[in-house]
Amino acid sequence: MRRLRRDRPAQRHRPVAGGDEVARRQAAACDPGIAFMVEEVLAADDRVALRWRTRGSAAGPAGPLPVEIGGLSIAHIEDGQATRIWDAWDKLGLLQQLGHVPRELDPAAMR
Repeated sequence: MRRLRRDRPAQRHRPVAGGDEVARRQAAACDPGIAFMVEEVLAADDRVALRWRTRGSAAGPAGPLPVEIGGLSIAHIEDGQATRIWDAWDKLGLLQQLGHVPRELDPAAMR
């Protein structure tokens, strides 16, 4: 298996003990009904990649709106701890679900 290129961040992030549980509690404080699902896990050498999806609700002008967001996270593992994490998630999809951006683009507006 091909080894991933190592980057050298300007600032090293230290792992937080119980960090995943802290993130779950913070998300639940925003929306007690939030659900976080890991859909796929890939691991190679000192990297772990997760494909995930979260469902919950967000405050909207007419009350709570159901939202669903998908994303990817890649973690660099050292001594059994995630020392760096990179996240990418569907920000445009969230803005569309909240009504801030039209779901379909008008081709005439793109000319």
